Amino acid sequence: MADNCVHTEHCCLKHGCKYMDDDCPVALGKKPQSFDCEECDWEKNDPIYQLVAKLESHIRFLLSFAPKSCPRGLDATFYHTLSYKGDVELQQKIDAIRAELEEDKS
Repeated sequence: MADNCVHTEHCCLKHGCKYMDDDCPVALGKKPQSFDCEECDWEKNDPIYQLVAKLESHIRFLLSFAPKSCPRGLDATFYHTLSYKGDVELQQKIDAIRAELEEDKS
């Protein structure tokens, strides 16, 4: 393809320019990479990396419910859901995460 260049064949949007060029069209998002780079391939096939990525996703989800500050005067059971149904749904998601993490241990 005419749009292909050394950057589209070797560089990665996530991992950057393999040639350390500041104007790499792939790293800047101006051109798509032709295929996953070596690091992307490694990440897809490495079970430790996959576990870490999954844990990071779960932690980010849990942290989305944590307030950035704790205002005075709120009920101690205030979980940002504002309803019992919302609290139950939150607990079910947390239980599913715990179960998945336990499953990954075995």
